[in-house]
Amino acid sequence: MLVQITDHVWSIQHSFVKNMVVVSSRMTVIELLDRKLWVHSPVPVSKETRRTLQNIGEVSYVIAPSKSHTLFFDEFTDYFPECSKFVAEGLEKSSCWINKVVLLDDSHHGPWHPHLEFFTFRGIPAGNETVWFHNKSSTLILTDLCQCWNGKLRLSALVYSRCNGVNNRLAVPTLVKWLVTDKRAAAASAQRILQWPVQRIVLGHNCIIEKNALEQLQEALEVFNY
Repeated sequence: MLVQITDHVWSIQHSFVKNMVVVSSRMTVIELLDRKLWVHSPVPVSKETRRTLQNIGEVSYVIAPSKSHTLFFDEFTDYFPECSKFVAEGLEKSSCWINKVVLLDDSHHGPWHPHLEFFTFRGIPAGNETVWFHNKSSTLILTDLCQCWNGKLRLSALVYSRCNGVNNRLAVPTLVKWLVTDKRAAAASAQRILQWPVQRIVLGHNCIIEKNALEQLQEALEVFNY
């Protein structure tokens, strides 16, 4: 079910099994001033949820925010054939998407500007994650860069979160740290995120950070202070 986070911002979670770990993935929806909807990291949606989205506005911009968040992209966009599809760097070369998607290019603001800002977090090419900031709600939207898994977790998810240092705390997962290939670029990207006046962090997995969000984010990103 679509849940409202704050004014003009909603999310819905979907649980599935990946690599033997029970994972919850979050889709975030933002209504822009013209009632166009921006959809981040789509998940499977029911007929009822599709109807709710259509009542809110027009699904216009659908985002595959990283190379690892594409599993449900085609399924979702098939329901909204008039939408524009934007993908993280590297995905535009996929044979099934050539000439059908738009590259998320840091040098162009995108049609959602100035409501949303984004850039590609550099130094981790395995993911090429785009990080997003919604100005009106001071909300940072991430996929895998930072995670915090809390609440009642299945054993596989509990083991994953503890091994990656993200159980009940906001942190950069150990796996993500292993994937860094350019420390200087990663450090610069981390500092760029911290320039935004973050008051809330919507994470791609499990929870949303609303208390002391900027302080928790600063602590999590300290791992990039090489």
